[in-house]
Amino acid sequence: DGKTVLVLDSSVNHHPEIFEYRRRPLLLDEDIQGGRAAILAGSTCLAGDIFGEYRFDNIPAVGDKLVFADVGAYSLIKAQRFNGYALPAVYLKQNDECGLLKQDDYAEYSRQWLG
Repeated sequence: DGKTVLVLDSSVNHHPEIFEYRRRPLLLDEDIQGGRAAILAGSTCLAGDIFGEYRFDNIPAVGDKLVFADVGAYSLIKAQRFNGYALPAVYLKQNDECGLLKQDDYAEYSRQWLG
């Protein structure tokens, strides 16, 4: 149907309220008056791995960062390693600084399933 689809390096599996309740997360920097629309999709094989349709002045390019707001409440508690996907990274924001506390990697995935 001619729609633009952007496949993200994320998945609604980290945000079950999006998938289960069809909740549309707030995308920072979305321009609701923007002239271009794109469907934001996750990159797993899950049918329905769709964040929603968003509007932009310019369609983001490969490598551009897209940030969803207000999605942290269940991201770690309900996150899954579906399709071998890494768990969300954990950051701590203090004042104006943001630092990485923990990042999942293949070694952790392997330890979980292979011992």
